[in-house]
Parts: sequence; C-alpha cells; structure tokens
Amino acid sequence: MSEARSGTSAPTVLRMILGRRLQDMRLAAGASLEDAAKALRVKTLTIRRLEKAEVALKPLYVEKLLETYGAERGEIDEFVDLAEQANEPGWWHSYRDAVPSWFTAFVSLETSAKTLRTYEPQYVTGLLQTPGYARAVLRGGLPNGSDEEVERRVELRLRRQSLLEREDAPTLWVVMEEAVLHRAVGSADVMREQIERLLDLSGLAHISIDIVPFSAGAHVGAC
Repeated sequence: MSEARSGTSAPTVLRMILGRRLQDMRLAAGASLEDAAKALRVKTLTIRRLEKAEVALKPLYVEKLLETYGAERGEIDEFVDLAEQANEPGWWHSYRDAVPSWFTAFVSLETSAKTLRTYEPQYVTGLLQTPGYARAVLRGGLPNGSDEEVERRVELRLRRQSLLEREDAPTLWVVMEEAVLHRAVGSADVMREQIERLLDLSGLAHISIDIVPFSAGAHVGAC
C-alpha cells in the first residue's frame, strides 16, 4: 500500500493525475462525456478510460479537450507537457520481458510513492532482500524458469531498492511475521546475510521494521 508523492512522478502516476484533472475540468465546464467524445470523434468509453488513466493520453487529445473546456493557453501548454512526460517509458519498461504488465505498473506507482506499507507473512519484502535471498525466493517460485529469467527478476528487484537510497526516499513501514525470520530461504549464509541487512536497515530513520511474534496468535491481517 502506498501514498503518492506530489513531486517527481512516474508515467503511471502522471496519467492518473492528468485523468483526474481532465475530468474535473470537464465537469467544471459543464461538458458531458458525449461532448468530450464528440470533440475527439471517439466513443464515450474512450473518454472514460482516459479520465481513469486506463489508456495513454495523447498530447493532441489533451490539447483538444482543454480547448473544448475553455482552458487558457498557458494551462493547455502545461497539460500537454505533462501528457508528453506521461508517455515517456520508465526504467522498469526494459523488464517487461521478465514480469507481467501489472507489475511494471506497480513499480511505477512504487517509484512515486512517499509512503510504503507492507505486511509480510512468508518472506522478507522485496525492497529489503539481499541478492542471495532474492535469488533463492525467485528460484523457488520459478522452478521451471531459466537462470536468465531468474537473474532478470533479481536484477529488477535490486534496482527497485534504489528508491530507498534517494535523498527524497519514501518512508517504508514493514510488518513481518516472526516465521519470516525462521523460514530457511537459501543457505545458512544467505539467511545470516539477510538478517544482518534487516538489522542495518532498521537503523535508518525512514525505514521501520516490526515483527509480529509467534505469541501474538491469531491477529488482524493474518487471514
């Protein structure tokens, strides 16, 4: 779960912001979905999908819609510029061969988040995994995957972690079951290295790691 960052935003987030603002401007102008669709010569479903950020926003579409809504030239230029930025591929697009499309969208949102929260009942969350631990987890989840496929996913997972090293790094709150620390993933050396990494990261101001002990029994979020 995450909260969006209002500063530098990834393409997916920009599309969401643009879609919402276009909808707000359409409603403020008293224009219907049919009016907007007529201006672009498309179906009303297309306008709905544009406003919900389900499809890419063509700069030309944005310009035409804002002209229809009576926006001023300066505002139109600003929106068109945002639309162009929203269509620029993020670094994660180069991993589309390794992961499903929904996951690249997730990474886009993760990159723009200011707050990240996660509950982990089985494994250390990906953002905190060591290379060895990540490799063992992915190998277990992809028993028939090639070494190349596993390594591509390990590479993506480690690259995602770079957001925690930024000057404007998001706040990360991780809640893990105690079982995560006892589950043998990889060799004893892999587990030792992973535990040491968790201890090091827990000392950072923007990272909080809470452990739910076995003694907690059944609890909210466990099912």
